Amino acid sequence: SSDLSLLWRVQERLSSEEARREIQGYCETAASHFDFTPEQIAAEGGDGYDQKHEWYDLHRGFAELIERLLSEALAAEGIEREAFMAECQAALEAKEQGPTMLRFFLSMLLESGDYNKFLELMKMQHRMRAQMEAYVPPPEEEEEDD
Repeated sequence: SSDLSLLWRVQERLSSEEARREIQGYCETAASHFDFTPEQIAAEGGDGYDQKHEWYDLHRGFAELIERLLSEALAAEGIEREAFMAECQAALEAKEQGPTMLRFFLSMLLESGDYNKFLELMKMQHRMRAQMEAYVPPPEEEEEDD
């Protein structure tokens, strides 16, 4: 059986306030360099439009950030990278689906090197920002006292 505790220990470290802030901060900063058109945001993947050189650099930076945080977490927990990667694969392929949060986290780690996945992440950032900017709080209901 696979040793999920190993994954949880690393996940715990990588979802610490500090690591989360660093990843979130990087994504927000990176997203501001992606000037997607509405069509690009609606489309899947990176087909059909020019990829700016800078976008690839931002992706590399992201992969390096994840890599560094992962290495630090593994070192702190005394876990071999090979063992960890094997556990990741096993957990993602397991028939009984693990907790969504853990699966999301693992696929992010395993796919941090995938440029198209990064592009989707950047689009997600843009969609979220657009939703936040478009959000108009409902007007306060005025109390009517008859």
